[in-house]
Amino acid sequence: MQTLWDDLAFYGLTSYDLRVIRPATTLDLTEAGLDPNVIDLTGWTVSTTINATDADVNGFELSMNQSLRGLDPWLAGWGGYFNLFANATKLKIKGPGVASLSGFLPLGINGGIRFTEKPFMISVSANHRGEETTAVVTDIGPNGRNYYPGTTQVDLALGINLRRNLSFFVNIRDTLNRPRGTFKESDLLPAYARANASTVLGAQGNAGIRGSF
Repeated sequence: MQTLWDDLAFYGLTSYDLRVIRPATTLDLTEAGLDPNVIDLTGWTVSTTINATDADVNGFELSMNQSLRGLDPWLAGWGGYFNLFANATKLKIKGPGVASLSGFLPLGINGGIRFTEKPFMISVSANHRGEETTAVVTDIGPNGRNYYPGTTQVDLALGINLRRNLSFFVNIRDTLNRPRGTFKESDLLPAYARANASTVLGAQGNAGIRGSF
């Protein structure tokens, strides 16, 4: 059985841009060619991008798609109807600017198995998101941050071809109904004070009919 690696990419970057947003002033409007006498400043902002402290971001992305046809002798001829798929992304961040970075997902993995036999398609997949820093905060001590802990959710999908140009589908996300928590930490914040919030959204589903005419 041969595994097909659809994509394998290594990449890196050594600079990071910081977006700065501040309320607009009458001078800003004048420089932009606008008349501050007829424009209300309420809601107007100025957005710019500057270089933040240097940091190195290196990583790789890997994807795989594999039919189980080679297992037909052990699966009573059903192997060709099953397909395994997976994708993984890994980032490593280092350098003096690490503490000021947010929004990077250091580890993301998803994979699953799909069964296809006309007119049916059934897919079960799992999606893992590693610990993710969502914001850098300065009011809770040195190296303060808000973050999501790692979490895994399981999704289901069903499709039925009713005819050549018409199909019925059902998708269910997060079938295990895992809670999503937010936490904060710093060099000074005690462990008992790190939990911030916990949200349970419930399994989310949608269904419908898709057609082309």
